[in-house]
Amino acid sequence: MNKYIDITKEQIFSLLKGNETDRIKAEEIRKLRNNNYNPYPNGWNRLDFFKEVFSDMYIDGFIMTYPHGTVIRQAQRSYYYRGENQLFDSSQASLYRRLSKMKNSKELLIEEFVAYMRIADFLELLLKLDHTQKFISRQYSFNKAPAKIYIDLLYEQLAQHYGLETCWLDITADFEVALFFACCKFDNQSHKWEPLNKEDFKKSYKTQFGVIFQKQTNHINNLIPLESQPVKILPVGFQPFMRCHMQNSYVAMMDKSHCLQKENTFKKFRFKHDEELCNYIFNQMDLGKKIYPHEGLNLMEAEIDKIKRRKIFSIETFEYVCEDPKFKSLNKETLKQFLMDFGYELKNSQNVIPKEEIEQINKLYANFNMEQTYKIKFRTRLTASR
Repeated sequence: MNKYIDITKEQIFSLLKGNETDRIKAEEIRKLRNNNYNPYPNGWNRLDFFKEVFSDMYIDGFIMTYPHGTVIRQAQRSYYYRGENQLFDSSQASLYRRLSKMKNSKELLIEEFVAYMRIADFLELLLKLDHTQKFISRQYSFNKAPAKIYIDLLYEQLAQHYGLETCWLDITADFEVALFFACCKFDNQSHKWEPLNKEDFKKSYKTQFGVIFQKQTNHINNLIPLESQPVKILPVGFQPFMRCHMQNSYVAMMDKSHCLQKENTFKKFRFKHDEELCNYIFNQMDLGKKIYPHEGLNLMEAEIDKIKRRKIFSIETFEYVCEDPKFKSLNKETLKQFLMDFGYELKNSQNVIPKEEIEQINKLYANFNMEQTYKIKFRTRLTASR
């Protein structure tokens, strides 16, 4: 397990300064591309070509394919980060944190299965909305090329950002965002973010500290094939109803037995909580509004909360999750019995989502244009093999 590296407030502000330099660098590359710059001023050569290819990663709107899907990337920065507002014993995905506390193998299986049914119901909600349908049906083509590209709906990652338990761990490429999560808390009663205060700090030894995980985006371990990496970091990019836009959102995929604190490619910084610092980053992030600037599903907050607590599921949802590779080999009748044993029910009818809520969101997003809203230009680099 990594040891903590203690850092001062001055070092935190130095990291903030470096983060801003990173942001400006990506913005300059984007402007160059938008101005139709010539990457080969002295005639084509291999070095200029590779410099241009590597700079693709630093451009908002670049479309790339990864193991979890084809995404519209956000500009890469120098580091990946994760912020936590106290010292935790482990740093795992939300679903695995809960499952790790269970000893009964039958309960472990059912609670994981139920988590996937809730994610499936969240997907069902997304698919009822016009904005989602436009996103998944739109084809992208470039330079009049015959190839057509579809962007994947990363519904599990979106579910994670709306508070459902998943097997993904939130990561960011923006230090400001990580610092916000290390210095602030979400009030479940008011549904608002607040800066931590002295009362929060003194609850225990662990609450006296904030934690920042940091890993270089060009770390040598990233050259290892993705399937061999214990922590696979993948971009979320631009998605419909994205809470993750300003978060420069990535996700880490790890197995159940692993946690970020055991990953030696991440540095683990610890700093003493300070009200002035907490208030500073809270205000920098506009009281949390910069963290969630486009909460398109806030009109369906009650419906999403129902999904998080749901105990009764449709047969259709059950059948859908049974096809997941994690559960496909299991006997369906046994699963049904196990669900009943733990207080869950299956029904023949589908979930009802209020029509007026769907219409409200459809109206709100009727003229939504992702490129105009986020001031980006979609790009890709088509490749050909011989």
